[in-house]
Amino acid sequence: MITSFGLVATALLLLPLSPILAGLFILSAAFRGKTFHFPDRLWSFLLLAAAVSILFSVDRGLSLPALFLLYGYFLILQTVRAAADSEQKRVFLARCLFWPATACAAFGIIQSLFNLRFDGRWGPLLIRLGTEDGRANSIFYHPNILAGYLLLALGFGFFLLEKEEGIKNRWLLGGALGLIFVCLVLTQSRSAWIGAALAIAAIGARAGRKVFLGILAGTAAAVALFFQSILRRLSTLFSLDFFSNANRLRAWKSALGMISERPLFGFGPGTWGKVYPSFRDPLELERLPHAHNMYLHLGAEYGLIPLSCLLLVLFNEVRNGLKKEGAWPIACVLVGFLLLNLFEFVFSEGRNSILFFAALALLPSPEKKQQGNG
Repeated sequence: MITSFGLVATALLLLPLSPILAGLFILSAAFRGKTFHFPDRLWSFLLLAAAVSILFSVDRGLSLPALFLLYGYFLILQTVRAAADSEQKRVFLARCLFWPATACAAFGIIQSLFNLRFDGRWGPLLIRLGTEDGRANSIFYHPNILAGYLLLALGFGFFLLEKEEGIKNRWLLGGALGLIFVCLVLTQSRSAWIGAALAIAAIGARAGRKVFLGILAGTAAAVALFFQSILRRLSTLFSLDFFSNANRLRAWKSALGMISERPLFGFGPGTWGKVYPSFRDPLELERLPHAHNMYLHLGAEYGLIPLSCLLLVLFNEVRNGLKKEGAWPIACVLVGFLLLNLFEFVFSEGRNSILFFAALALLPSPEKKQQGNG
């Protein structure tokens, strides 16, 4: 008989390939005998504020599916948190998340170094392996999306490194972390590099001298190996002549215009594509699918009240994780991922969203902590 925990573990193993299938597996586990606690106050305020934003939506047909998706992610968080009710299960689920990500990274490295490319359609699915400029994207559509996924995977790797005791296992984990880090470099995602730098610095400072020196040596080796490509990408970081930077600034300006017009509850979840063209800068040649900033995008769609609730929830969850022995590597990487989303919106991709909420679920629940203190 398949248990709820077995469904969750299977779903997390399948996550790199199919966020829809993985999400369905996890949601199905929610109805197989697990007990769920009522959301704490901050989560309740967030879910309520998001629901209220529907009332102010310019298109409820677009907003209702987006709201259901948010509630689905919350149910995934609760399901994984309920399934990972022991340290042994948390370690097992972290392995289910980490090792498939390592395989994705290995494929991304081969793809980038040998410039492997394939573009095609399979029914409604657009398959894109490899890019014209040689950036790694593995089985993800865009290198930035892969970079966000790999950044989150680093947290699970360092979490497992804290748990493993055997020298061989620790060396194996170290090698896998090296593969993920190299692939992260090959994505050439500047935003992910910034997020990873913060996360790795926080982990190194907390982990102790040996781990810090190991991280420093690995980082130096990767930088030396790909020095020219890294320097070339970093040289564009503050250049307004660089096409991507100019488009980001225009999208941010447009998103701020949307927020200023409807500050409290926005234009409605999922309405960016409908409303954004009216605010788009004429100099922007693309029709961007998002604001290239998670917070501005959510502020434009949901409004500042739901966005404030979300920030409080994330601050509370991550702060609690940073304090918890053993869970802090995941919390450190979540901080880096949230920093990355200041310049991107990789959270909007299903695999990144599910992985993010799974990472939150492996942190100690603030609610459980309060109950334990009672």
